[in-house]
Amino acid sequence: MKKRLKKAYQLILKSFATRYLKRNKIDIIAITGSIGKTSTKEAIYQVLSSKFSVGKTRANQNEEVGVPTALLGLKVEKFPLGWIKNISLGFLKSVFQKTHFEKAILEMGADRFGDIKYLTSFIKPKIAVITRVASSHLEFFHSLENVAQEKGMLIEALDSNGWAILNYDDPNVREMEKRNKGKTFFFGLNKKADLYADGIKSDIHGIDFTVHYKKESKKIHLNIIGEHLIYSVLAGIACGLICEMSLEDCIWAAEGFQMEKGRLNMIKGINDSMIIDDSYNANPESMKAAIQTLNNLGDKKRKIAVLGDMLELGEKSQEFHREIGKMLVGKVDLVFAVGEESKFIFQEAEKKMEGKVFWFPDFQSAISSVKENIKSGDIILVKGSHGMHMEKIVEVIKK
Repeated sequence: MKKRLKKAYQLILKSFATRYLKRNKIDIIAITGSIGKTSTKEAIYQVLSSKFSVGKTRANQNEEVGVPTALLGLKVEKFPLGWIKNISLGFLKSVFQKTHFEKAILEMGADRFGDIKYLTSFIKPKIAVITRVASSHLEFFHSLENVAQEKGMLIEALDSNGWAILNYDDPNVREMEKRNKGKTFFFGLNKKADLYADGIKSDIHGIDFTVHYKKESKKIHLNIIGEHLIYSVLAGIACGLICEMSLEDCIWAAEGFQMEKGRLNMIKGINDSMIIDDSYNANPESMKAAIQTLNNLGDKKRKIAVLGDMLELGEKSQEFHREIGKMLVGKVDLVFAVGEESKFIFQEAEKKMEGKVFWFPDFQSAISSVKENIKSGDIILVKGSHGMHMEKIVEVIKK
């Protein structure tokens, strides 16, 4: 019964969003990809909001209910009273409200085939941004080719006046140009991209690099960690350029970019330690990037990885977790693996790090051991899929 009601609720929100967009002229900037959607959304918002009035999706409002809810300026509410509230407010907004936003930045997630096509059936993007194609949600898609096919549906939703902003360094994303009826703008680290970065230097104080566009070159400093986030910032600058901002203005705005809570945040921990809080979510690619970031920081510091399961990886889950276990060797000093799938991280790392790797079935059982092992000056990475609640460990070990 509830499943049928949810479908009806979804269709009602779709009708409200359709009416709202007909009444209000808003440029839609839609983002999809296996990883980096939220950081890219924040980078685009950081750049565009310096010149335009811009709205954006909150948290994980990136699916059939969340996207129209975000567009209408509503919160995700619980069944049944919250749904009734949203239906009432959504109707009023769709009929009477005039938006003050010139642009709306919307994440569009895809857990299964048809998700993107459904969302673009009533929300037509002017700019479509693809971050990466990676091995998330393989439980449902089974292969990277299928992931690319689904994510690329966002490009097919563009008309001849639309812009596709594509990651040139990802071959699966680069190929999506062939599916575009409009114009394409490539970003990346490869010099063949329309906008590219080089001269990258990073440490605990941030990232410095040079941005190149046409005949211009500008230096930029970001007060964040994680070199892979350069891609998000480049996508943000690309959006600004397409929206007729100067490169200098784009870079000035982008330098204020910060990550949302639980996404590579540097926070002070107990015993004068430092925590890399990346607890919001995880897949193999983002896990590897976070471990590399930890490895790159503070050569003389002791490094601790507290890692939870990566969920929704299907039949390749064991293989992916074992890869992470192998990668940890030589990069960290202590490992705390949390969750049933993380047994495989433990097993691989233990082969070369005997006595320095620990396994726990859940975050509750891991907390005391993690806390007891933190010493002055340690850098601790905490990461795992959202369902593993790794943020609970961060709450206990932060200062």
